Amino acid sequence: MLQAEIEVPTIEALMACPLSKFIHFAANDCGYSGSRYDLIANWVHPLFLKAKTEASKEDNPSWKQAMSGPFKEEYWKAAIKEIETLESMDVWE
Repeated sequence: MLQAEIEVPTIEALMACPLSKFIHFAANDCGYSGSRYDLIANWVHPLFLKAKTEASKEDNPSWKQAMSGPFKEEYWKAAIKEIETLESMDVWE
């Protein structure tokens, strides 16, 4: 399968892009009240999310890495809490 080499921009590069200011302006005009950083990093475009993921890769281990790492107890407790929270919100059928 062919794969394109895509350079994923950093959040800093995206924030420096003039387009991010316009996107924030347009979102504010539609009722958005958060920061430009939050908007760009979390909501706008899949590549923006990819950049955020790349920036925090060390803080986001896979399940296998988390369960075999030095903080496995903390990850397990966090997973239980997440499931309990979802169940309390009735998100399961």
